[in-house]
Amino acid sequence: MKRLKIFIFISMMCSPALFAGGTGSYGHFVKARFFKRKGDFKGALSEYEKTIAADHGALYAYKQAINIALRIGKIDKAEKWAKYLIAKDSSTSENWVLMGNVRWLRNDNKGAIEYFLKAIKLDPENKEAV
Repeated sequence: MKRLKIFIFISMMCSPALFAGGTGSYGHFVKARFFKRKGDFKGALSEYEKTIAADHGALYAYKQAINIALRIGKIDKAEKWAKYLIAKDSSTSENWVLMGNVRWLRNDNKGAIEYFLKAIKLDPENKEAV
């Protein structure tokens, strides 16, 4: 029991943004995941946007934001972020799949297929690209 109390104390000291509701990128990221799990996709997207604004290097947050944006019809935002991801990291298959999804929802089947093929070329085992 004493070890648990020590662990909780150390965790709180090392991660104040999490326990205090935080305003940093990590605090917003945690809130976004909470909203997503509740099914509040608009709230989740808002928090992912705050995460991205606070930390442009949070590529995982961009990926999550793209998926949420596509889910709620914010295709312009999703496309902007997908382009950013590809510019930052063109070697990750998942980034090309995300852009393929954007093109697919824009009814650009030819463009979507091109992006999916790039994803498959980078990772032939990527089932999302097939």
